[in-house]
Amino acid sequence: MKRTTENCSLIRKYGDPGHDGDFCFGFVKSEADDEPCEPCRKCGCLELNQESDVEVEE
Repeated sequence: MKRTTENCSLIRKYGDPGHDGDFCFGFVKSEADDEPCEPCRKCGCLELNQESDVEVEE
């Protein structure tokens, strides 16, 4: 089964962490650590995992 925000066990358990279009903001590790938790880091729906369409000048 493809991982989507509709079938995410964390969203079903804790509620919606927020979205930007089709991409999820994910859940953080703790109040003191704002990095995404491990299940969210591995998820293809996480906004941070999406390639940016902003070009970087070299």
